[in-house]
Amino acid sequence: MTTLTASEAAPAATDRSRRMLLITANLLPVEIADGRRTKRVRRVVLVALCLVVILVGAWYGTATLLTSAAADDLVSVQADVQRIRGQQGEFGELVNVRKDAKAVTTQLTVLLANDLSWARLNTSVRDAAPDGVRITSLTAQLNTDKDAPIAAPAAGGAGTAGSTAIGQISIAGSAPDKHAVAVYLDALARSWGVGNPMLVNASLEANDRYQFSLNVDITGKALGGRYTATPQAVPAGG
Repeated sequence: MTTLTASEAAPAATDRSRRMLLITANLLPVEIADGRRTKRVRRVVLVALCLVVILVGAWYGTATLLTSAAADDLVSVQADVQRIRGQQGEFGELVNVRKDAKAVTTQLTVLLANDLSWARLNTSVRDAAPDGVRITSLTAQLNTDKDAPIAAPAAGGAGTAGSTAIGQISIAGSAPDKHAVAVYLDALARSWGVGNPMLVNASLEANDRYQFSLNVDITGKALGGRYTATPQAVPAGG
């Protein structure tokens, strides 16, 4: 058995006396803790409300400025409109003259809707005649049926294909031979303002020349179109 001396036992007793038990306890009343928590929540809510109010105020201020600027622009534009209307009064006579000119043009459009370019048509028929062919007479007649549609001029080509005949020209003349007459018929089929040429008769006369007569349709392309909404283009050549 081991026996401790007094000097060996003393340090052990001293160490036990220095040890302290760590005991913690929240002695704060519950009411005080809840009050503090409530105050923190209240501060957060107040800060959030302040931020919302600041944002709403900024938006309202911006909207007010934009509305005011738009109102100023509207007033300026209305003032410009009134000023321009006042200036128009100084040119009232010119405006009336333009209205009258437009009314006259409209009436001419209706009146001359079926007007033909006779000079151009005559030139086209005569220029189609080859060498040796002499034109002695041209007799033109328009359709008398007022209800018959007048075709617009074709975009290109000749003849009555794709357009309506609005009249007819009777041509009389003489040629050195039948071949010259056939060449003239072929040329008429390609001429401006006419189409569908048809030989009526051809006979050899005492002077060894063939007297012929033929008919050719006048197409809608021969319309003058001076006062129409879309004037017709007249080719440079016959």
